[in-house]
Amino acid sequence: MRVIEVREFGGPEVLSLVDRPEPVAAENEVLVRVHASTVNPVDRAVRAGRIPNLTAPLVLGWEFAGTVDGSAVVGMVPWFVVRRGTNAEFVAVQREWLVPLPDGVDPVAAATLPLSGQTAKQALDLVGVQAGQSLLVTGAGGSVGGFAVQLASAAGVHVTAMASDAEYVSSLGAKSVIGRGDVQGQFDAILDAGLAGPKLISAVRDGGAFVTVNEGAKPTPERDVRVDAVHTKPSLDDLDAIVTAYASGRLHTRVADAVPAANAVEAHRRADAGIQGKLVLTF
Repeated sequence: MRVIEVREFGGPEVLSLVDRPEPVAAENEVLVRVHASTVNPVDRAVRAGRIPNLTAPLVLGWEFAGTVDGSAVVGMVPWFVVRRGTNAEFVAVQREWLVPLPDGVDPVAAATLPLSGQTAKQALDLVGVQAGQSLLVTGAGGSVGGFAVQLASAAGVHVTAMASDAEYVSSLGAKSVIGRGDVQGQFDAILDAGLAGPKLISAVRDGGAFVTVNEGAKPTPERDVRVDAVHTKPSLDDLDAIVTAYASGRLHTRVADAVPAANAVEAHRRADAGIQGKLVLTF
């Protein structure tokens, strides 16, 4: 099978499309024929060598859309646990890591849902805001932030979005959109999906919550503000709800482009340079 392999850590040029043996599914696993996978910030961080205690060569990729015995599925792997990437033609995954893909859903778009969608859902669970409360979401134009804006807004939360693309983020349900240096007042909670920084905790009310998507970016707790970081885990219930919401038109994603696996180097270069939406690798 073809896999996109990181030969050594560095820039996009360290990626190669190579042939490797197909994996063998263990007990309680299924073999997925991958049709679409994605390029995420965490993948680029691993490739660049910014994550300690990893050894090359390795295969990147957390999420996928593909088929199992001809039936369409979508899901994710907990990459830091299994070190088994989805940037490959086949991947063996536990049954609890995937759900059926409804008829008519584009697999390219579907591949962008599992990691960012579940990260947003599980981060909001940690935040714990209720209908009528205020939430600031940083990086709201990105994948995690964009899903968080939609999910929180649908739950009746008053969402302020920190983003540069005001028109797009407003269309997701944000009540107001601000720039990175325009934070005023205080919020019941902050979801720092864009890693605006620990100092932003000053914008949380006493006894509120601050949740980040990076363990290393947690601020020092103060004023009884609860501080946490999300560590995304595959959840059948979360993933099924996200995929169902997308299939019904209640949740939206943004695909920057679909790129053949052979052009993975160029895809990473584009992602490193900054792009709106997620790049999807096709096999």
